[in-house]
Amino acid sequence: MNAFEGLPKSALLVFQPKDGKFAGGRFTDIGGTDLIPDFGGFYHDSARDKAGPNLALRDIDNDGDLDLIQSTHVLLVFSQPPTLPYSPAEYRHGIFNWRNLLAESGRFQFEKVTDNGFACEARLRYDRNVERLVPMTEARAPGLPYLFFGDVNNDGLLDALAVGGGDPFNRPATEDVGARFWYNRGGFRFEEATAKSGLVRLNQSYREWFAFFDAAPSDAIKAFNPAARKIRSQPGLTPKNPFDNRSLYSDAVFADFNNDGWLDIVVFDRLESPAIETRSFLFLNRGDGTFEPQPTTISGLNGTGICGAASDLNNDGLLDLIIAADPDNTGVASDPRRYESMVFMNAGTRGARENHWLRVRFSGVSDAQLLGASVEVREPGTNRLLGMRGIYSNQGYKSSSALEAHFGLGKIGRVNLEVRLPGGRKVKVANVAADRYLDLNLKEGTARKVEVK
Repeated sequence: MNAFEGLPKSALLVFQPKDGKFAGGRFTDIGGTDLIPDFGGFYHDSARDKAGPNLALRDIDNDGDLDLIQSTHVLLVFSQPPTLPYSPAEYRHGIFNWRNLLAESGRFQFEKVTDNGFACEARLRYDRNVERLVPMTEARAPGLPYLFFGDVNNDGLLDALAVGGGDPFNRPATEDVGARFWYNRGGFRFEEATAKSGLVRLNQSYREWFAFFDAAPSDAIKAFNPAARKIRSQPGLTPKNPFDNRSLYSDAVFADFNNDGWLDIVVFDRLESPAIETRSFLFLNRGDGTFEPQPTTISGLNGTGICGAASDLNNDGLLDLIIAADPDNTGVASDPRRYESMVFMNAGTRGARENHWLRVRFSGVSDAQLLGASVEVREPGTNRLLGMRGIYSNQGYKSSSALEAHFGLGKIGRVNLEVRLPGGRKVKVANVAADRYLDLNLKEGTARKVEVK
């Protein structure tokens, strides 16, 4: 939760049955306890408090239990300099990691991880001499509140993308970026790879994106006068043309849109501005875990919104894209059309329709037992991993997700399926034919085709 919309409260609610039964049980917040050090709040202490809209429970190290990742930021929505004691401007921002030790120790306990190439944290302070926020220490961290996971290089590990951005006046951080990407290297260690992956383009300004899309700036942008703008919260900052700000990202979707066997990414821009017409950004996987941005002439994504989700809406094996509208959550809507949610149907061009695919839903277990499961498809004979999907109810921001998995398979027509449930139990089904929607019964270990009418 963000400080300016209420208290910066973080909670991890663990359900405790009564006498082994759901009825009469209750949820208990373990935040602020030794079970998960340095998580929780509110403490009314800028050195301890942190705020952000995103928490992720994911099996980061493939040990069968759920770890916790929290991404936080600083949001300035007031007009006066943040000079009061315990100012939210001085809250910690960055990426916070907690490893679940249940599988390793047999005891429910989280360990805070700080030196793994992923975790980072820093703070700002208001310097009255220069009238702006400056780093409090030598530590640096991005302030990217939206965090997403997907196995982009088919090694069976969840990689991570964090996005945010916007202008540095309202969303300051010690590391001023719009996105960061990390490869998961196993053992709860990561490699920062924003440039290596090709996703460094997410740190471009609107000016650079408009050039990429061959789009002309508006008359309002051309006539913008920075001298006419005053930054009341940080008078020491020099105003700049909003065209030179980064995109205001709010959500990202990992999905194999062309069914070539590699996860692609769509990132959404939530900016509300009559001067800048925003759109969504499609990054196609090159087939090696790196990405190439696509022009609108290829993606067809000529609109955007605050969040989105991918799903095969017409069961043709191609993932479609739903984009939700909520302009009032960002600011004043720049156009009445911004209140319209959108559906983009996948046309299957550039070879996508010719590629094989597999869609899998699950039965035989409760939804609670399914959350946190990993699903792998492997090539028969070679056992080569073709893809892994994690089953979670919150794959994106402001949207829930179906508890199913979609795989693009390229030219492979049959696969072996393996599901690993939280706790370690595995279910395998061999020699499954592609190009169908399957129901996998995890109790019986059987698969049947789902008939869609």
